[in-house]
Amino acid sequence: MNEKSTSSGAGNISMHPSTLNVSIHRGGASVNDTRLGTSGPTSQFHALLGIPDRIVDGSDTAAPIGYRNNQCHYYDTKGVTLNEHHYTHQIQAMNFVFDTRLAVHPTQHSFRGEMTVGGLRVVTGTLERQLSHADLEFTAQLPGSWFATIPSSVEGRTITVVVSTRGPKLRSGRRSRTKWITSVCLCLPHDPWDTAHNPESRSRTNA
Repeated sequence: MNEKSTSSGAGNISMHPSTLNVSIHRGGASVNDTRLGTSGPTSQFHALLGIPDRIVDGSDTAAPIGYRNNQCHYYDTKGVTLNEHHYTHQIQAMNFVFDTRLAVHPTQHSFRGEMTVGGLRVVTGTLERQLSHADLEFTAQLPGSWFATIPSSVEGRTITVVVSTRGPKLRSGRRSRTKWITSVCLCLPHDPWDTAHNPESRSRTNA
């Protein structure tokens, strides 16, 4: 199948309709050989992943009148979610789900693709302790949350990699001390006051 590309502020987006190949390493991150740069409009990421299966309000609490919450774009068959900022209307994070029972924002299916994190192949069932084999400097800032920073394709900007881990519940009701990776999130550089893709700001400007 022919590869299609579209230019954007985050680089060239290549559209592949099926399998995703995600590479996260010291030099940056890419999806199907498309290097990730900064946050961008939803259309840019839909060109990369396709149209989401559903878009859901990111909070159980309703936003104040005249405002909205972050929006979660679910790719249930791919095991991927996108987080759209409430004000800028830009995608600020990509999340890859490896355990649909334990992840905070589970998709209907776990990630169906190939992923390497610092050379470590991550699949459903990869254990937390195996992160020590990854060629990235992860820091546990919170229990079950491992953080690393890598460069984006935009000079001077960085992407935060967040690996979430959790243990299943035991019969006792407690969680197992053996944790495995539930999701891998790429938090993209993002300006929360950028109005370039905010439709309300554009309509006021064009009025």
